[in-house]
Amino acid sequence: MQTIEKFYYDILKEQATKNPDREAIVMGDVRLTYKEFLHKVDQVAATLLSMKLQKGDKVVLWADTSPKWHFVYYGILRSGGIAVILNTKLTLQEAKPLIEFADSKYVIYGKVHDLAGTSEDAKTLSEIFNIPIENCVSMVDNDFSNAPDIKPDTTGWNVHDDAYIIYTSGTTAFPKAVVSSQYAITNVVRQLAIAISSVRGEKIMLGVPLFHAYAIFVSWIYLSNGATIFLPEAIKSDVIAGIIGKEDITDFWSVATIYQGIIDNENLAELVAPRVRLCALAGSYISPVQFMRFENALYNSVFINLYGMTETCATYTLTRPEDDVSIRYNTVGRVVDGVEAAAWDEERGILPPGEVGEIITRGYHLKNCYYKLPPEKQAIDKDGWLHSGDLGVFDEQGNLKIVGRIKDLIIKGGENIAPAAI
Repeated sequence: MQTIEKFYYDILKEQATKNPDREAIVMGDVRLTYKEFLHKVDQVAATLLSMKLQKGDKVVLWADTSPKWHFVYYGILRSGGIAVILNTKLTLQEAKPLIEFADSKYVIYGKVHDLAGTSEDAKTLSEIFNIPIENCVSMVDNDFSNAPDIKPDTTGWNVHDDAYIIYTSGTTAFPKAVVSSQYAITNVVRQLAIAISSVRGEKIMLGVPLFHAYAIFVSWIYLSNGATIFLPEAIKSDVIAGIIGKEDITDFWSVATIYQGIIDNENLAELVAPRVRLCALAGSYISPVQFMRFENALYNSVFINLYGMTETCATYTLTRPEDDVSIRYNTVGRVVDGVEAAAWDEERGILPPGEVGEIITRGYHLKNCYYKLPPEKQAIDKDGWLHSGDLGVFDEQGNLKIVGRIKDLIIKGGENIAPAAI
């Protein structure tokens, strides 16, 4: 498989050139076309460059879901900055060590846990995070339309450069800062888009918060292919179902709790079921019976299951739409093209199909690093395999079933027993 080496911006520019008037992001009354979206990305980048941002400077993006979140994220990368993505549920004191650890020089913020997100909060953020007040920018009070006409000097830039940092808790007291590149996410997204091309539509409802690695990944599947992303004003089943019904949305990416809320309400289910053709699930285990209930209730759709980690640009295995129900209901599918994965045992190495081991993977989809951690803490061995800490088993066709975490493994009489098998 041949990978591509294009920056986000160049791909967005291609879409804005081909389909300038096609809607890119819709939320409430805000409907941004690709031409408008690219212009906003340019304005954010120019704003940061006017603030003397240098290539590789860290820019915190800490805000709730909105169209602005999207164009600020891509604008940070367009400027040469590295986006540090923070969970909006964090308090100021919880966010402080994460911002300091990332050596952040700028913060672009909106409404979060205990802030309204206005310019009045800049002084508080500056004092707590030790960032100059002029580098604290409110997304609530700033639409970036007053940006000067400054273009980044991209000489020497590389798509393999660090692009964003997302914190993942793992099993350590202090979360790990996962650093990934535009190259990694663009290529894994490209292969996943091909894998679902038989059912992938032009309108998607994104039913997860934008600060999740999953949301960043899914957004890029559709923006890089010129589709329209719909964002709910609240991630609630009734709000989401109402938008799907009103806008005739065909693709729906969310988590099990949202799907459950829809199918438990007959009125909501009837808004969604006739329209949606593709539903995607990730982020938590659901039983085969629950999977079947979802697909029966949303009768015009095919459900796919996905698996991955923040360290692998969110997702690298998926069930295909054409897979038999026994595969789609019981596994998280096969790897995308160009990626390797296996079950591994510390003593025996890579295991044959049918045996439970730690899931390992290698390929173009891997993180650049854990920020500030030494080589022995990077979870990537000398052969390039990332060790996930998850337990799984592959069948003869390469379909993966997740059975637990490596630290939960039970060893009885020399035999490894996964808790899910009990």
